Amino acid sequence: MTANYEYTYIKVMRDLKDIDAWVLCVDSNGINVWCAARGNDFGNDQIIETIEATGIQNFTDKKTLILPQLSAGGVAIPLLLNKPEFPFKIVYGPIWSKYLPQFIKDRPARKPNSMKFARFTLKHRIRAGITHTTFLFRKIFLLPLICLFILFLGFNIFIGLNWYHNLWWVGEIFLWILITNVLISFLFPLSNFTRRFIYKGIFFSLINVVILGLLTWMIHNSIWYLLLNLCFFLWIAFFSTMSFSGYTMSTSPREIQAEYPIFKTINMILLSVSVIFSALGIIFYEILI
Repeated sequence: MTANYEYTYIKVMRDLKDIDAWVLCVDSNGINVWCAARGNDFGNDQIIETIEATGIQNFTDKKTLILPQLSAGGVAIPLLLNKPEFPFKIVYGPIWSKYLPQFIKDRPARKPNSMKFARFTLKHRIRAGITHTTFLFRKIFLLPLICLFILFLGFNIFIGLNWYHNLWWVGEIFLWILITNVLISFLFPLSNFTRRFIYKGIFFSLINVVILGLLTWMIHNSIWYLLLNLCFFLWIAFFSTMSFSGYTMSTSPREIQAEYPIFKTINMILLSVSVIFSALGIIFYEILI
């Protein structure tokens, strides 16, 4: 059994490509197993719903249901097994789906540590970073960037701004977002001094200001343009760090939910100020050149 988070489902199916098995996909609202389990989207109700919807017990004589280990936070096994109509016994599988073939073959009475512990190594951070960054562009930033490009294109047609600069402003914002998320993915262990992602966001915001500030100065050599975009550099890192929380296993959804009201307030203030100041930065830069 797995969640219907697209990346997870594809990964599980690839790892099981040579295995003759039934795979039940829980409707977790497109959320990964760990976050779904902690947020009541992968629990007893969803398991029962999936079994009833598929009638899987009518297609197989096997009576063992293998759950993802990270679903344990949302599943109460005794309550499931106490239901007379529940057709399966339950075991928790390995932490990573790549170990599923070995787990199914060996059925170890005690899982080795490699199957139990999830370490957020550089390899995993790179994968998480790529997945997270593409998610941000698809769901958050793509439409605003397209609208911004169309706006600049209109300025070019009706006001006579330079086409090159229109393209460059949008491309520069794209690079800022990309560089910020690369930094967060690679440097994430530096933020292990706290579990609170608001503090992690502030930490990476300060790093981002230094890195993007130096890069912006090297490209534009304009102190006013740099200063007017500092808030935007802060916001990108703060927002991206909070968004990255679900990929890290460094906190729980309840902790994130507790932080969310404060995050929402800070995020809206930073975003509003950033948009105003960055727009002024572009205007001043256009005037100065």
